Order: sequence, then C-alpha cells, then structure tokens
Amino acid sequence: MAASRPNSLRALLLCGALSAALVACGGDDDGERTTATDAERGWFVSGVRPRPPAGLSGDALATWRRGQSTFNQSGCVACHKIGSGGGDGPGPDLTRVGDRLSAEQIREVLLHPTPPMPSFGQLSERDPRNFSALVDFLDSLE
Repeated sequence: MAASRPNSLRALLLCGALSAALVACGGDDDGERTTATDAERGWFVSGVRPRPPAGLSGDALATWRRGQSTFNQSGCVACHKIGSGGGDGPGPDLTRVGDRLSAEQIREVLLHPTPPMPSFGQLSERDPRNFSALVDFLDSLE
C-alpha cells in the first residue's frame, strides 16, 4: 500500500495542475472566451459548457451548476472527458455516464474508485451538499 500512496499523490497533484491550466485557457465550443467569472463559478468543463438538461430551473438548476462546479474544481477534467472538453484519460469518457450508471452506482464509484482515481470520501463527509450535487450532475449526463 505504501508504494501506491506516492503514485496517488502524484496523480492527484497532476489532476489539480491540469485542472488549473484548463480553467486558465477558457473559451467554449463556439470559440467565445470564457470570462473569469464563469471560470470561478466552474460553469464550464475544460473550455466547453455542457448545457443543463431541458426544463431545469430554480433549485434544480442551482444544484446542477453546483455539481458542475464541483466537477471542475475537483480536477476531474484532467482525466475525464465530457463532450469535446476534458482530458483524454486515464479516466473514461463521462459524456453519457448517466445512461450507463445509476446515481447510486456513480456515488459508489466516487467513494470506492479504481486507482489512479482518488476517492471522494472526504468530500462526502466534509461537504455532503457538493458531493450530492456532483453525483446529480454526473447522473444528468445522458
């Protein structure tokens, strides 16, 4: 186990560094630059902004955006792709993850991932609202 910790730490640091670099790049899929305000809010995934599901408004839309922001700020975009944005691996493409996995399965993967993906158990304990929003966001990707 001790041998895997440095690799996990390296992967986590790499994810954070790549995420910061992606946020700094800005832009969306039609070539428009993303503003700092959008980047701070995490309303894009590596330069593109997935659209919320049709019909979301009020609290549901706020939760979706919170989940998207948590996805961005947690460094997920370094290893995962959504649409044309994000990293090319080692994590799987999450574009339609909500079609492949239930919300409960997504929750389990986040809590008990396969290395090199870090666990989100601490987020679940420290900030259950953001963790639930992340699960809801990923579940909405159909």
